[in-house]
Amino acid sequence: MFTIILGCLADGRKLLPVCIFKLKNIPYENFPEGVIIRVNAKRWCNEEEMIYWINNVWSECSESGNPQSLLILDSFRGHTVDPIKYEFRRNNIHLAVISGGLTSKLQPLDVAINKCFKEKV
Repeated sequence: MFTIILGCLADGRKLLPVCIFKLKNIPYENFPEGVIIRVNAKRWCNEEEMIYWINNVWSECSESGNPQSLLILDSFRGHTVDPIKYEFRRNNIHLAVISGGLTSKLQPLDVAINKCFKEKV
């Protein structure tokens, strides 16, 4: 079992995918180039994983000369706890949270890609 974090920018560029496995150590496997592998006891995107993602995926892609960015996330609690909100502010990231129940309307990656990706992996 694993969790996958996928994202894209408004101009269509894809962010590096992050796979979080339910393990203690990163397995010695040949993973595709450009896929970030993370591990934790529950395989969830917890605070630690979210802070890692902000600093190593989002911040890397948003350094195109614009000192501020807007990130749209779902209402998963791990996205909105105080340490995460602090990290967003520290990185000049404005956060917009999608209300629960609107995944099918406002989260095309969850609907069209994540499910297919997980089925194939």
